[in-house]
Amino acid sequence: MATYTKVPRNIPSAARVTAITSVEAEDQIDMLDVLGRPAKNMKIITDATSDTIEFRLNNCEHVVKRNASKADETIAVWQSGGAFSTFSETGSTVYEYGDTGLEIHSIEIVSTTASTITITVF
Repeated sequence: MATYTKVPRNIPSAARVTAITSVEAEDQIDMLDVLGRPAKNMKIITDATSDTIEFRLNNCEHVVKRNASKADETIAVWQSGGAFSTFSETGSTVYEYGDTGLEIHSIEIVSTTASTITITVF
């Protein structure tokens, strides 16, 4: 299961950076939970030249559940199906996403053959 330290909200938005480690297949990572905002960029680092990782971006939607007797709550709903592109990378290298202005709200790991994957988001 993916592990990370939530970035404190008192850190200015532009300075928020963290590494997500122990990434496995079927992990669902909500950038709003990690950074408190969408990620502007993401780097995926794998170890071996034969490592493969498949993932989807931005397939988490936040829905407000209205409550009459208590405070409203926001629920993360993960969408599946063909509406979301699946990206695939193979090899020991660094892959960067987001340099084109894409905001990354979430990432879902579909599958991986890698034993060690680190995702850095900022």
